[in-house]
Amino acid sequence: MNSAYYTKGYNGYTAYNDRTFGTQDRKDSFSLNQSQSTSLGLEAFLNYDWSNEHHRVSAMAGFSTSDTNGAWLNSSANDFPADNIRKISLTNDPSSKQTDGGLDLKTRFLSYFGRLTYTLNDRYIVTATVRRDGSSNFGAGNRYGTFPSASVAWRLSEEKFIKDLELFSNLKLRAGWGQTGNAGNGTNLSIAQLSSANAMYWFFNGSSVINGAGIAQQKEIDTNLKWETNEQTNIGIDFAFMNNELSFSADYFIRDAKDLLLYRQIRPSTGFSNVYTNAGHIRNSGFEFTAAWNKSFSDWNIGIRLNGSTLKNEAIEVGDPIFSKSGSAQDGDNWDNHSITQNGYPVGSYYGWKVEGIFRTQAEIDEMNRLAVEKGVESGVYQDKTTQPGDYKFVDLNGDGQITDADRTVIGNGYPKFTYGMNLTASWKNFDFSMNLYGVAGMDILSYSSARLTSVYAPDGGYQNVLKEYINNAWSSSNTGAKYPRITKTDYNKNMRVSDAYIQKGDYLKISNIQIGYTFPKNVLKPVKMENARVFASVDNVCTISSYNKFGDPEVGDSNVLYSGFDGGRYPFPMSVTFGLSVQF
Repeated sequence: MNSAYYTKGYNGYTAYNDRTFGTQDRKDSFSLNQSQSTSLGLEAFLNYDWSNEHHRVSAMAGFSTSDTNGAWLNSSANDFPADNIRKISLTNDPSSKQTDGGLDLKTRFLSYFGRLTYTLNDRYIVTATVRRDGSSNFGAGNRYGTFPSASVAWRLSEEKFIKDLELFSNLKLRAGWGQTGNAGNGTNLSIAQLSSANAMYWFFNGSSVINGAGIAQQKEIDTNLKWETNEQTNIGIDFAFMNNELSFSADYFIRDAKDLLLYRQIRPSTGFSNVYTNAGHIRNSGFEFTAAWNKSFSDWNIGIRLNGSTLKNEAIEVGDPIFSKSGSAQDGDNWDNHSITQNGYPVGSYYGWKVEGIFRTQAEIDEMNRLAVEKGVESGVYQDKTTQPGDYKFVDLNGDGQITDADRTVIGNGYPKFTYGMNLTASWKNFDFSMNLYGVAGMDILSYSSARLTSVYAPDGGYQNVLKEYINNAWSSSNTGAKYPRITKTDYNKNMRVSDAYIQKGDYLKISNIQIGYTFPKNVLKPVKMENARVFASVDNVCTISSYNKFGDPEVGDSNVLYSGFDGGRYPFPMSVTFGLSVQF
């Protein structure tokens, strides 16, 4: 078999030949792909500054506009008369011709903005800004949104009664409030659209049934679609000592996302499943702080910088609960809808069953079945008729005497109580050193990885690899006080279902980078006419200190906030070592 590939970046075409020698059979394919996009932008602004002994005024006004559009085309065919024929219309098999393409959605933005800052005696500072943003994503009545902000600051270190203390190098109080807008991705979902797609019909013409295509509205449309608004309020303080060698900063913030742009479920009787609309109110609040110390003495320079934050996330109003499942979890493993967003709870909270423990004996199972009969459970079974000693015992939250989907509840969330980081730098003469660390505390991980590593049951059949720790600590008749449920291939009790048994402690400390370098002295470099030269060695992803390491990397999550703290299993980040030389002539 002879295979050849041809590529050319400008036209974006590819050709693939597949010929079997000794026969006249020919299977050639050719595709032509083209795309282009144009983005035009213009931004202009005017600054004005004025000051005297006591007052200072700074003003800025401007506008910006942008226009983005594009087009794309894909065309292909198979079976050409010869290798050098690359004209799609000359294919020997017209049915193989395929063409697709179109114009990209055109998006346009237009904004006006201004800022005014007033300072009195270099102590009292007031700043106000306003933006008027317009987007083609919305209908004519809501294309523009107005987003103001304001802040005040008091530099107490400039006050005489603070200077007399001879303690602070800097001391400032700050407060601010502001709004910003989000237009979402490019969309035309504020205007009703008609199409023949999914609008087939059939009719009888007297002798036969004929089908045809009609015209119908394709989506439910919210004609009042408007800008999403993000609002933040913060109060902060900055202070420093010893000529700014030691400095601190702390802030308390509240961030509200209102009128979220999202798809919301609607009644099936409308003929549609959802509508793109403004709905929801999400709040984030917490503290942020930084601390830094920089000191120089003799040939030494040392720097330490710490930062940390807390976060409380809450869905204030999102309508009906929003359920979701990560693609990492498989069908048949009872991890459907393991994420829930509902009023009063964090976004993407963990949703599942609670585990009370492990059935140690058959007598415990018989007692729960007896209570189920007393409560009128028709099957007379509390959990499952195949439940055996060594299976998980789930909690009957609604008290109906049996375990069903109605017993699922919020079992946690993936937001750490505290996130922190540290950067260390030091230099001595021509040597330099740096190290970066970061981590979290108070973190709970919903670990699908731990569920897979502590059960031999495989949803798609067969067996799966498990931890040696699980094998040594699984329930058995000789180990009834075990940590893990019994080893079983069938798992009729659904021990592996999403539950708080698979919520693991996810605290960790990572040393992300260590680097050591040496800069050659100038007098050494001068003979070779070099301005600067430095050699260094660097190690990335040095180590992770965590009790979660046996299940994988504790730095879990997803770009989708609905899966915060969820671990679907992945390869750990590798350690890498780099040696380098940088020179400047």
